[in-house]
Amino acid sequence: MRTKKTKKRGQQERRKWLKVGLLTLGIFMALSGAVWISLSSPLFLLREIIVVHPPKTLSEPELVILSGAKTGSNLLTLSLQQIESNLKQYRWIQGVKLTKDFPGRLLIEVTEQEPVAVVSFGELYYVNREGELFKKMSAADPKDFPVISGISREEFEQHPDSSRAQLRELAGLVENFSQMHVMEGIGLSEIHFDSGKGVSLFTLDPCVKITLGHEELGKKLQRLSGIFPSLAVSSAELLSIDLSYEQKIILKRKS
Repeated sequence: MRTKKTKKRGQQERRKWLKVGLLTLGIFMALSGAVWISLSSPLFLLREIIVVHPPKTLSEPELVILSGAKTGSNLLTLSLQQIESNLKQYRWIQGVKLTKDFPGRLLIEVTEQEPVAVVSFGELYYVNREGELFKKMSAADPKDFPVISGISREEFEQHPDSSRAQLRELAGLVENFSQMHVMEGIGLSEIHFDSGKGVSLFTLDPCVKITLGHEELGKKLQRLSGIFPSLAVSSAELLSIDLSYEQKIILKRKS
């Protein structure tokens, strides 16, 4: 009796596992079929590529070509990682946001680099407000930016973190200077860093050297903003303004 019961129980177990196996196989085949239908169905073909907020430095068709995305490809298998990598090869692009809008649209949104100055390493490189060098200036690029000088390429390569922090501080000075209403129409030509004397600014028109020194650079710019209106009448006669001292300001005029 025990032998017959054992055999019967074994048969029931085998039938149970056979049903589970067949059910699993059925689910797998159904899913495989659904995937195959999805990949081959025209429903998920990429029909439209939309550029959200077209960039200033690149036309919309050029951006689409750069992305590598092509209408007619399957949106399900489209690699957003590859498209982002393609777009970031263009140095003016800082950030990329990609969205698959099913069933057939791809949305591309990019943020562009915003240079505040150029750094002179023999050749000129754009620097953003974070102190990052993002592109070498070419003949076709815009050139109306102040020059940051005094930091050598060798120093930048040997001490990238401290050099970037220094560039970030100097880029901040450029932005602060551009927001000073009393300096409107005068412009900033150059910011020069000297390890001994500190930071000096050179205005554009008229050319006046403004020495800030090493510390509290933002505070010294505010001092400049306070005294410059009284110097405006005779600013064409000025050669330099030294703000590196806490208790005094030294003016040098043309003889």
